[in-house]
Amino acid sequence: MVVALRPYNPEGISFIHQLELTAKRRAWTINGHHSVRFNKSADRHHVSNYHHGDVATLLKERPYLQEVQEETKRQCDVGMITATALFRINPRQSRELIVTIPLTNGDSTLHNDISWQQALTGCCQLDVPDKKVQFLYDVAIRTLILHSPTDVYPGPYTYKRFWFRDATFIIHALLCIGLNDRAERALDRFPVRQTARGYFHSQDGEWDANGQALWIMERFCRMTNQKPKATWWKAIQRGARWIGKKRLSLASDLPHAGLLPAGFSAEHLGPNDYYYWDDFWSIAGLHAAASLCPSSNKILRKEFIDEADSLQTAVDLSLTCCAKRLGRVAMPAAPTRRLDAGTIGSLAMGYPLQLCPADDPRLIDTADFLLDNCLVHGGFFQDMIHSDINPYLT
Repeated sequence: MVVALRPYNPEGISFIHQLELTAKRRAWTINGHHSVRFNKSADRHHVSNYHHGDVATLLKERPYLQEVQEETKRQCDVGMITATALFRINPRQSRELIVTIPLTNGDSTLHNDISWQQALTGCCQLDVPDKKVQFLYDVAIRTLILHSPTDVYPGPYTYKRFWFRDATFIIHALLCIGLNDRAERALDRFPVRQTARGYFHSQDGEWDANGQALWIMERFCRMTNQKPKATWWKAIQRGARWIGKKRLSLASDLPHAGLLPAGFSAEHLGPNDYYYWDDFWSIAGLHAAASLCPSSNKILRKEFIDEADSLQTAVDLSLTCCAKRLGRVAMPAAPTRRLDAGTIGSLAMGYPLQLCPADDPRLIDTADFLLDNCLVHGGFFQDMIHSDINPYLT
């Protein structure tokens, strides 16, 4: 029986630079601090690095294995160590092997004592006869929980990088299934990521972040019938005003006049550009900030509404120019772009932001273009950067 250690996981590469089999041959020490433990001592052990190739190829060469001196540790500058611990199974005899991988790093230590039953308390349940649908729903719920230990991440294994874009959609899903406490805990961490100028910063050049942060805070308050916390309200005001200060000048004949600057934001849309995606989220964020204003503060509410209307007007003028250039009202990803797969970002105007009626001709024509040109086997095919049939965008 072979236990293999490999530098891979469901999200990609996880580098192994150092490996050592402990003196009692009952554990691997990985990169000096991780461990994988066995309840029995390994009978044989083999390890390889990038230069010598995958250890699996060595296992197929029995004469070689008999001649080679066994190694219990190895280093690899490339980070591609592979190893195998072999446990003998005698004929007509059973043997049990237990492999233990302690979760001792990062946020996982805070939640080791929380059971699935506790984590699912208060969650919206689905009970349907279709076993496949039931399975997909149950897995989706548990995936949301794995993605939100404290902060919200797009990947539960190694891709623990925070993006307001991913967090907004994940927190909204948490709210929709009734996990309000988990959503609130994640939102409480938003203000600490805001700069002194009011920018909700997770990555440089992410100009959709402020609108998304404001929108999801307002969604939380509306869906839970609560007022924003004092720390939230301070961040909301600064975040809304940042949008107005970040916009480009209106005193220009350029097609991006009055919009947000060029950025990568929703990076699956393509390289840096003046994305309407950023503007739609900013407009929705300003309206969200206005709706969160206390009824007594009519001046601030009017400030945010006026800024939202001004940005909406700039977007409408830019889209009118696009319609003349393209000969149709479908909305491209950016003012000077052709209609391509990145056009899908402009659907945000309709959903989730609801900045226009559902039958807005621009929205309908955009959807028609995507249905006619960007589907493969019924799924949206993204042919830039994150290229594949994409269930999220579908």
